[in-house]
Formats: sequence, structure tokens, C-alpha cells
Amino acid sequence: MRRKTTKTSSYYIMAVISAILSVALVLSAISKYVSPDSSSIMVFLGVATPILIVLNIASAVLWLVKWKTWAIMPIIALLSNWGY
Repeated sequence: MRRKTTKTSSYYIMAVISAILSVALVLSAISKYVSPDSSSIMVFLGVATPILIVLNIASAVLWLVKWKTWAIMPIIALLSNWGY
């Protein structure tokens, strides 16, 4: 019973991390339209875009290997940064 609980909780933790990375990557795609004076977080996301792209690729590969539908989220986030 203990092993299943650990496996389930790690699954949901990875899903939340994947969601956070995807949202951060989508926000970094729109950071070029936001003035640096109005939001310093958007500036940081704009600078961190290459790292976020690599992390989202890793997340998408992880979910694709496990054959889970969670892979859609990082793939959509990566497509939002297609011009980068």
C-alpha cells in the first residue's frame, strides 16, 4: 500500500511541476509585449526562456515515454514559443 501512495503522489507532483513550467513558458512568450517598468517577473521569464524550453522538452519527453495525456500541456507551451 505504501508504494502505491508514493507512486501516486509523485505522479501528481510531476503533473503540477509540468503545469507550472508550461504556464511559465507561455508567459515568457508574451513577455516581449510587456514593458519592463510594469513587471520585473516578465523580464525574468523572458531571459529564462531558453531554460524553460529545455525543461518543457524534457517534461514532454517524460510524459510521452509514460504515454500520458499530460504531454499535451508542454507541447502546447512549446508551440506558443515557435517563433523563438
